[in-house]
Amino acid sequence: DILIRLIVINVAIFLLFAVVSVIATLFKLGNMDVLTNYVGVPSDVSLLIKRPWTLFTYMFFHDLGDIFHILFNMLFLYWFGQIFLSYFNSKNLGSLYILGGLAGAVLYIIMFNTIPYYIDMEHFPMIGASASVTAIIFAASFYNPNQRINLLLLGSVKIVYVALFIFVIDFIALKSNTNP
Repeated sequence: DILIRLIVINVAIFLLFAVVSVIATLFKLGNMDVLTNYVGVPSDVSLLIKRPWTLFTYMFFHDLGDIFHILFNMLFLYWFGQIFLSYFNSKNLGSLYILGGLAGAVLYIIMFNTIPYYIDMEHFPMIGASASVTAIIFAASFYNPNQRINLLLLGSVKIVYVALFIFVIDFIALKSNTNP
């Protein structure tokens, strides 16, 4: 089904990217940042016009230096994707993944070109499935906000509180001066 396909695609690209990075490092073939520049969505609109494919490719690539990024993205995608699929079909999930990713890219570009904190900051291309996964989390959570899930150490919690917690954490991370 589409949920497993999305996870397999993300993990396969991550592993391929990791293997190529190791080979490039061992044989001194160059830095993998060059590849990130061609698959990550840039915040510079003039560069985006030259690389429109990045609006789609960025949501399938993850930072090799942050294994937890892909790990938690794929875990959340699986858990909330299962919940989403209990209400909707695979086609809806695939569409939401892509539309959530596109919305994340647009918000990223708008933020880095309008918010004073980001305007003077060095602009990194954005990679990762976080926007797509967050769209699925929010869709599942707000479609049935009273649904309960069991969390380790916390017990039964309404799913909407999990989504709101994730939103707050992501909002707090906006102040981060590392690659978003």
